[in-house]
Amino acid sequence: MAKVTLNFQPEILRIYENIDIICTVEGIANINPKLTRQWSKGPDLICYNGQSIDSSKYKEILTHGNQFKLQIKNVSESDLDYQYQCRYGFETQAKMLLSKNYLEYPPGNECTVSVEGKNSSLNLTSSKSVGNYYELDLIHQSADKPRCKAEVIVKCKLIQEYIIPTEDLRKCFLKKPPTNLKIVNAAEHTITYGKEGVRIELTCTVKNGIPATTLIWSKNGLTVANSSSDILLYRFIPTRSDHMQNITCYALSDLLTSPLSQTILLDIQYAPDVKIQYKISKQNIRMFCIADGNPNNYTFNDWEHKSEFNEHIRRIHGTPKGHLIINKAQYSKENEDDGIYVCTVSNGVPNMKGKFDQKGQTSIKSIAPPVFVADNKQVQIGHFGKSVEIEIYIYDKLNNSEVVIKSMGTSIMIKAKIKSVQTHDTFHGVYITVPGIKYTFDLDLTSENSFTKYTVEACNDVGCNYFDVQVKSANVGYKSGYNYGWYIVGSLFGGSFILSICLNIYCLVKRKKSSGIVSETPLEIHYDEIGTIHDNSESIQVLSNNAQGAVSIPERHAFERINSHVSDFEQEISSETSLQSLSNSLLNEDGYEHSYETINPENIEIHPYSTVWYNIYENTKICPKEITIKNKGQAIQIDNERGPWLIIYMKNV
Repeated sequence: MAKVTLNFQPEILRIYENIDIICTVEGIANINPKLTRQWSKGPDLICYNGQSIDSSKYKEILTHGNQFKLQIKNVSESDLDYQYQCRYGFETQAKMLLSKNYLEYPPGNECTVSVEGKNSSLNLTSSKSVGNYYELDLIHQSADKPRCKAEVIVKCKLIQEYIIPTEDLRKCFLKKPPTNLKIVNAAEHTITYGKEGVRIELTCTVKNGIPATTLIWSKNGLTVANSSSDILLYRFIPTRSDHMQNITCYALSDLLTSPLSQTILLDIQYAPDVKIQYKISKQNIRMFCIADGNPNNYTFNDWEHKSEFNEHIRRIHGTPKGHLIINKAQYSKENEDDGIYVCTVSNGVPNMKGKFDQKGQTSIKSIAPPVFVADNKQVQIGHFGKSVEIEIYIYDKLNNSEVVIKSMGTSIMIKAKIKSVQTHDTFHGVYITVPGIKYTFDLDLTSENSFTKYTVEACNDVGCNYFDVQVKSANVGYKSGYNYGWYIVGSLFGGSFILSICLNIYCLVKRKKSSGIVSETPLEIHYDEIGTIHDNSESIQVLSNNAQGAVSIPERHAFERINSHVSDFEQEISSETSLQSLSNSLLNEDGYEHSYETINPENIEIHPYSTVWYNIYENTKICPKEITIKNKGQAIQIDNERGPWLIIYMKNV
């Protein structure tokens, strides 16, 4: 039979601490876990094979080797003066009595200190067991405090009911807790005001204790500054997230049952965050500018309407509370109200960049049929026999347009090339950039009927819109497919005209050769002033004689005809048609095919923008510089003395 013994640790029992009762089985190397292990307190079973009736009080521990033990937690007087028994197997057992004589109590509250032969009373604040003795913390009670760092003797009653004076020679270290904690620059009602982006300084002070106190600044449960001194400064730049947050200053000391503390509330002013909410109906668009700032008194400026490419379109006046209502007009395009809407608001507080006006924006997209933008061309030019690219630009925020091209109401089976582009349209009278879709149709111009009007139809889930395109020929005079016939007719007409001119020149030259006289009239024509000619026979006679005398014999034949006509002129001088007859006779004999006719100014229809000068050649005679008569190849020179060919005079009325 194996022998079992019991002992306990520690040897001195201290109230409210744990003890272990150790059961040692001799004669074996290791405890067999299959054999019964049992613990009893007096007649009561408290643990069986590791199963405790009260786990908060008793716990069995299996150790290596031939031992197992029972741990009694938080020993009190109710655990003493009982016989404890352990059993291993069914025959081995041992018993032990735990008596109060083994129990040691901590020091009481009666201690005296002797400093340089002078006794003083101390209060015990705490004690700590170290081996077989206690460490005590004492506070001086009387006003006559011992000097620090002096050699002192402390005497205390260590064991209850027994006066056992214990002397301990040690240094004196006096202790006192901190007091009077406060935050210096906290405003009324422990509120501190500030602005976003502007630095705040907070100062926490305390009347320091011994040993030195630890000061801590804490924000939202996190330590942001600390120091072992009686003053602690905390500087920071607040943001809007600091608004209505608590900041606490703590003073920590071992002499305090709980830390000293003071809390302030941050009231931070900041510029508003701006958001826009909207509702779209068939009648209007409603937008709400929502500002979130401190303080919450806001000033709303006019709204700005911009294109998707930030091009300004217009400014719209909203309500004082930041609401905007845009009514949809029947005459306007359905996409004109699309774009970016910007709300501008201020509460008098600048943001981190120093700007007072804060902006929020939202994008409005219409739910409407596709729109043909302003960049579309109603007339597109092509060449006969070739293909023309008809380019169509669509604005559709639903991005599901189906576009076809029609002629005379019939769809043309042409697959369009599709490309996303930036195009332009007019929104509220402003030409802006919009995102669009470009459709390109390759149309073959194979006949006269190809140059006509085409209708482009664009539809999406909401509805359809239409756009007409006129395809015209690049040839300005194009009318039909027989375009080349006009070139042939024009060529024949031009050739006939040139041939007619050549024939007329040929006939003129031939007539001059057959006449025998070629007049060579120099470019320089001399005009002699002859004064006023009176309308009587004597004047005409003198003029006739002068003309005859001026012609030499070789010229006689050339002027015979002139003399005969002058005689006739004298006979008919009384008539108003004398000069007209003379002029006609002279001109009819010049070898031309048609005679000249006298023009009566009264019968001339004067153009309203023309001017007639009646006296520019009055009283003038015209003479040739030289006349050459060709007869049978011989040229006869006229004498230098010249006779007049034509006399112009002013008639006296």
